[in-house]
Amino acid sequence: MKLFLQFLLCLIFTLSSSVFSDELTTSPYTQIESVDAFTDFGDGDIIFNLVAKVNGCERGYWMSKNSPGYNTTLSMIIAAYQAKTRVLVRGYSQRRWDGSAGPFCQLYSIRYVPN
Repeated sequence: MKLFLQFLLCLIFTLSSSVFSDELTTSPYTQIESVDAFTDFGDGDIIFNLVAKVNGCERGYWMSKNSPGYNTTLSMIIAAYQAKTRVLVRGYSQRRWDGSAGPFCQLYSIRYVPN
């Protein structure tokens, strides 16, 4: 019984630490350097990178076509890229994009920042 309780406590600790490790990173105010769209991979995944690199997200950020805010967010990304508007980007550093071995973080939010 004691061994079972130790196992159960270890399992709970492991699961709870993985839930809380989903950490958000925040970029400095910067511009979008490039935007890529993939027609087949992920059924339309979008990746983009920033002029100022972010630790843990050095290659950039990704967004799935299945994201509820995909259309609105994609419109914001394209507009910011074309107008060279500064943005503040937040992303999940532990949620990596399957399309690359490099550190792309899953996009959480993007905000326009006045120039």
